[in-house]
Amino acid sequence: RMTNKINAIGGRWGIDAENAVRKFAEKIVSDWGGNVKKWNKKVEIKLGDKAIHKEYEIDIVVKDGKELLIEVKASFNKDSMERFVEACELYESSEGKGKKTERVAISFFIYEEAKEIAEKNKVIIITN
Repeated sequence: RMTNKINAIGGRWGIDAENAVRKFAEKIVSDWGGNVKKWNKKVEIKLGDKAIHKEYEIDIVVKDGKELLIEVKASFNKDSMERFVEACELYESSEGKGKKTERVAISFFIYEEAKEIAEKNKVIIITN
């Protein structure tokens, strides 16, 4: 039980930290003349007679014709970085055609496997 409570507190802290960084970034961007939008996409992948449903979300900062595709997380592991890259690729192939984009991952901690995926997929990492 104690472990569950500690995990819940840690998870809540992570969500609160992500939201604080996101709000700070929105304030800075709007003060400097850019804007922030949120992009969501639901995808259905059919595998035989089964369907897998995925939902993607990216924060996008737009300034001077450039779009920064941003994911803010308390930590990135291999799976979460792969998911962010998938979301970026989906956005770039649909809404982002012909636009100059950069991929940015902001986090307090990034596992080594996630760093390797980021490097291979041109994701800029911002961490402590």
